[in-house]
Amino acid sequence: MYLVDYHLHTNWSSDGKNSMEEMVKKAIEKDIKEVCLTDHFDLWPDVEPFDYSEYIVEYQKIKKTFGEKIKLRLGIELGISNQKLPEFSEVVRKFPFDYVLASTHRVDNISPTFPKYFEGIKKIDAYLKYYEYMLESVKKFDDFDCWGHLDYVIRYGNFNENGFKYFELSDILDEIFKILISKGKGIEMNSSYRRMGKNEFHPSREILKRYFELGGEIVCFGSDAHRAEHIGSYVKEAYELLFSLGQKYLSIFEDRRIKFISINGEV
Repeated sequence: MYLVDYHLHTNWSSDGKNSMEEMVKKAIEKDIKEVCLTDHFDLWPDVEPFDYSEYIVEYQKIKKTFGEKIKLRLGIELGISNQKLPEFSEVVRKFPFDYVLASTHRVDNISPTFPKYFEGIKKIDAYLKYYEYMLESVKKFDDFDCWGHLDYVIRYGNFNENGFKYFELSDILDEIFKILISKGKGIEMNSSYRRMGKNEFHPSREILKRYFELGGEIVCFGSDAHRAEHIGSYVKEAYELLFSLGQKYLSIFEDRRIKFISINGEV
């Protein structure tokens, strides 16, 4: 089985705990065949982005050292701000990324991790606000390959019941999916929610199923590991879930060009 992980954070990210070398070594140890480093690039007032010129120097060194043992791809995770889309396009076009992951981490500079996000609002309206912001992003922005952890917002808010049912937000989710599909973009299957002790991936099985029903084909797996020990977490379970939904292929990227690998075989 050709195991991959296309969402990894090193200590170049403010919340990453291990060096690039430590992350790659652990991936090799776990028999992951291909990984993509996707350190954070954010343009929020309280976050200072790092210099990608320096980052790529280290990346090339690590790739040269370990390239015979694992396929290493250069990626980036954009924490999208709708007010600064041209600046995200600028960094994407400036550097030789293999893969660009776009994610909705905040809505108008307010993260769902902040209690303020949920103040005075019903659960479903808090989720709707998140997707309205995402919808604006996918309409206006094109310089990405997949959208990350589509239901990330359900982690937060301290509600008695986690998440939502697809039908509660079906109109806006369908609109997001139709735009992504029409643009030739994909979605991420992110295992971090499983690592939190939940029974679902990001997004849930129900949402994944709807994406496929609408004609979506591009799905990229990522563990969202911020520690080396989390690399490749639940990757085999993710493959099994995709296969159970009738999907035979997973997406990988090189030079921003998509390739498909067999879930049960090789490239």
